[in-house]
Amino acid sequence: MTRTIALLGVEPYGRHSRSVSKELCQRFDHTAVRSFTVRATVLQHNVRTLRQRLLDLISTEPEFIIALGLNEQTSSLLLERAGQNVIDYESEQMVDTMGYRPHTGKIEADGPDTIENKFDTTRIELDFKTTRIPYKTSLDAGTTFNNLLIYHTLRLWNRGFVFLNLPVVDGKADVRSVTNFAVQEKAVSMLLKSVALGVDARG
Repeated sequence: MTRTIALLGVEPYGRHSRSVSKELCQRFDHTAVRSFTVRATVLQHNVRTLRQRLLDLISTEPEFIIALGLNEQTSSLLLERAGQNVIDYESEQMVDTMGYRPHTGKIEADGPDTIENKFDTTRIELDFKTTRIPYKTSLDAGTTFNNLLIYHTLRLWNRGFVFLNLPVVDGKADVRSVTNFAVQEKAVSMLLKSVALGVDARG
């Protein structure tokens, strides 16, 4: 049976005509990383179907899940470390791809306020530091789709998950900037290798 790492991205939404997370998913789909094959899934920005899409993915029994988000408010990579039990599209005046705006409130009425990701990112962070790729860790992925994806995944899955938020790509960015597509591509490649090594090590 093929051992897989699931790589998730999201289609463009809102005012974005481009999604680097989608492009990087497609770039690494079917890539061999150590003893694993990367299987990419590009998600529609659909609030009402997201949880079922994740359940369908989990049913394929990947060894690990990596999700790539898009954050226009950051200029560095963000390793998101928690999901918050809150959804608020109203404050951002946002709707999903289907034109739906969920009611502001809790994602789950009886769910925990916060779910922290227990996966140890030490190896990943060391790789980023070694290659001088700027990154930060974050406990707040906002209150819209990124947070919803993190929260649902952590509620449904406990075998290993990393969420990497990507800044918007700038076609004129310096070749060393994380707003440069090539740097983001390098970061995702390193992330996949680091995760594969860690999963192999745990057996």
